[in-house]
Amino acid sequence: MVRRPTGITLISVWYAIRGIVILSTGSYSAFIDFAIVYGLWTGKNWGRLVSILYSIYYLLMYFLYTLSVLAVTPEAIFNIIINVLIIYYLTRKGVKAYFSTPSTN
Repeated sequence: MVRRPTGITLISVWYAIRGIVILSTGSYSAFIDFAIVYGLWTGKNWGRLVSILYSIYYLLMYFLYTLSVLAVTPEAIFNIIINVLIIYYLTRKGVKAYFSTPSTN
């Protein structure tokens, strides 16, 4: 059995917390976060890919938000940094290898 990388655990926890916060606002989009948590936690490559796509979406959303209000908010900066780090980490060779291992898929 292949050991889950610590970064995957941290990203999964991030998505779980974000999903709970989003769900508390009444938005059903939190279920995307929970699906990502399941996919990452169980080593499914689709979880990695959906996480990358979701991070790109949020990265663009916060970037466009910053441009539209012509102000840089701490929330936008924080979310841009987090999403860039998630995309960077999930595209690393060793992380991709973890998701391509037969015992995790």
